[in-house]
Amino acid sequence: MVSGLRLGLPADENDLFVKLRKKGIISAAMSSLLSQMRGFRNVLVHEYALVDDEIVFKYVKTRLADFDNFKKSIQKVLKNQNKRKKENSGK
Repeated sequence: MVSGLRLGLPADENDLFVKLRKKGIISAAMSSLLSQMRGFRNVLVHEYALVDDEIVFKYVKTRLADFDNFKKSIQKVLKNQNKRKKENSGK
């Protein structure tokens, strides 16, 4: 996705979210949320002994829509990009 949108190489995982935000692909709120999600994922993977199961359960029950919102943001950009390609190829 990053290369297809010509965003440049991200310096790290959080830089990817910054690049998506600067291109207007995701909002500042979504960029912040994705960064927090990445941090939570790292805790789950690397420090799982410290994880509070109730917090994980709460996130699973209440925050799964965040993934769908991100997906919708990306799909919108890709649809617009495909539409522009079709319009340009017909000229």
